[in-house]
Amino acid sequence: MLQGLNVPIKQIKKFSQPAKLFLLATIVDGIVYSGWNLFFNFYMIERGFGRDFIGVVNGVVSLAMVLLGVPMGRISDRIGRKRAMVIGVAVSMAAMALEVTLTNPTLILAAAFVNGTAGALYFLSQAPFMMKASDSENRTLLFSLNFGLVTLSGAFGSLFAGQLPAFFGGVLGVTASSASAYQAVLLASVFLSVFTLVPLLLIKESKSDESKVIKPEKGVSLREVLRNPMTLKLSLPGLLIGSGAALLIPYLNLFFADKFQVSDETLGVLFSISALMTGVGSIVGPRLETGLGSKIRAVVFTQAGSLAFLLLMGFSPYMGLAIVGFLMRGTLIIWRCRCSAPLRWNR
Repeated sequence: MLQGLNVPIKQIKKFSQPAKLFLLATIVDGIVYSGWNLFFNFYMIERGFGRDFIGVVNGVVSLAMVLLGVPMGRISDRIGRKRAMVIGVAVSMAAMALEVTLTNPTLILAAAFVNGTAGALYFLSQAPFMMKASDSENRTLLFSLNFGLVTLSGAFGSLFAGQLPAFFGGVLGVTASSASAYQAVLLASVFLSVFTLVPLLLIKESKSDESKVIKPEKGVSLREVLRNPMTLKLSLPGLLIGSGAALLIPYLNLFFADKFQVSDETLGVLFSISALMTGVGSIVGPRLETGLGSKIRAVVFTQAGSLAFLLLMGFSPYMGLAIVGFLMRGTLIIWRCRCSAPLRWNR
């Protein structure tokens, strides 16, 4: 067993300098955003905004990513991956800071839109960057480590962030559940984003990479892709699942706080455990194919199971059962994603 572990360890040691620095940035980024996602909704509520407005803010971020995803991808092609990631993180930092310091609803929505746009530029640059920063021997490991480190750093970030409202409440002389305490936590998360920029700025690109301009290649048109019946078959399930997730995932913290009066510390622990189980699910998921006989069966099984646990979480009067539903649903969803990825690519 130990001999088997030496293989990935040796491959990690052979990672290029850009790959190692990128993974370091991934760790910091995961910690930062776990704290932000945990308490942003609470801050907005305590600031006096309604749940309907919170939904609009979260929707605007996603809308910006959808509408400007293709243009941001082209910009990343033009200016280079490192530069695109640095600009994306820096602009996102500024927009996030504005979201929690402005009080005008219109300006908050504008900042959220900018945040989503910058986030698209950052995330769309990651996969092409990892392709260039790796070779055929360690590329799969780099992508797997990137995903795993996001979940593990998110687990640590949630656990750490859960303690911060009480800390900042004591420092500021306010209650832990006040808008001021939550604002301090969010601004601290934004400040920590600076440490995401440091490893990205240290990445050294070759002059050929920096000066290279990618020209659009002629290929299948968007109209032809949309007319293909397989496009609808592959995109419709994701569209339905994504729409349902958008109605649920951003508000799970409010759900547990409102229904079971879960404290900030407990909420941090709960989301930390969820992130850890997500990491386990990402590893175990593909192995379900062997036990169930096919990728399609694995996808159907995990999706049906996640719906059952979703109902348990939403309708159980007992917090313990709701937590079980929450943890198992998240794990099964990751299993489904990991099982369906090879299916989509094989198509």
